Amino acid sequence: MSNTPTLTVNPHGSPAVMDSAAPLLELESVTAFYGDLQALFGITLHVKPGEIVTLIGSNGAGKTTLLRVVSGMKNPAAGVLRFSGADVRRVPAHEMVKRGISHVPEGRQVFPFLTVRENLSLGAYIPRARAALKRSLEEQLALFPRLYERMNQLAGTLSGGQRKLLDLVRALMAEPRILLLDEPMAGVSPALRVELLRHILELRDRDRITLLIVEHDLDFVMAASDRVVVMNNGRVIADGTPGQVRSDERVLDAYLGARRAAA
Repeated sequence: MSNTPTLTVNPHGSPAVMDSAAPLLELESVTAFYGDLQALFGITLHVKPGEIVTLIGSNGAGKTTLLRVVSGMKNPAAGVLRFSGADVRRVPAHEMVKRGISHVPEGRQVFPFLTVRENLSLGAYIPRARAALKRSLEEQLALFPRLYERMNQLAGTLSGGQRKLLDLVRALMAEPRILLLDEPMAGVSPALRVELLRHILELRDRDRITLLIVEHDLDFVMAASDRVVVMNNGRVIADGTPGQVRSDERVLDAYLGARRAAA
């Protein structure tokens, strides 16, 4: 059972997302392989500007692979991948960042022997972000005072939760249009989960950043998401609002079966 009792279900998704808006991110019949092993089977997924879309599913469902495809870390074998209307199937990861896609992989990817300030400065390496480095740094530190207090501290000496925040803020220094987060709640204390939820909602509501998230913490998923996409064995088996997905029999069978049986 989750230790975040203050998180409540968002049953309908965000009212700020316009149904008529053109998708910011589009995947159509996307497949991907690791050698001879197929990881994605015809994935079709659209994410509109201003949405928080969360991918859930068991280990090995293909969620992380999907994020790697979107960020340019892995090329799709087939299918269509568009960002802001442009074909980006063969665009490398560093060019994806320039186009407005920032990816925070699973785990704590800080540079341990650099300070917090140096880590954040590295996040603004693209020309557009480098020109606005001072302003961005001031804005982000005003929003994340935990990091402001540790600017000259080596990143490797931060707590696990503080390194999570550093990962997130460093990605924001690139001024992304869409932020990909792989399990942001893993290893985070209950108190910091609530704080991270607040920050993520602020990114959407105040900064107009779109988010595509992989997460296992269902309390967070149900509280934060506008839409939940359920994956199983490299395929999408359900896509809807938190309330719709929570009552979908396919989800209960494929993903929540153990919880259902325990109840």
